Amino acid sequence: MPVKHAILGIIKEAPRHGYELKSIFDERIGNFWNLNYGQIYTTLDRLEKDGFVSGTEEEQDSRPDKKVYDISKRSPRARALAPGTGYKTKAFTR
Repeated sequence: MPVKHAILGIIKEAPRHGYELKSIFDERIGNFWNLNYGQIYTTLDRLEKDGFVSGTEEEQDSRPDKKVYDISKRSPRARALAPGTGYKTKAFTR
């Protein structure tokens, strides 16, 4: 599965920022697939440029702003490409 599909699958559940995406990815399949922050942010930039996700800057108190990504409403294809995670338990993280 390409990285973009894994990221879209996580974003499909709820809007996420890069650090949160990495944490969720590691929790679910990090034992099988090592993904670094550079890959996360490069993929998010490409998905945003291609119209699959849209990013919104959110202010944080005494921290730099964060960018939260959601599947773009303009791209019905993005939801079709995003796999359903079917993730309900932490069974795979043990």
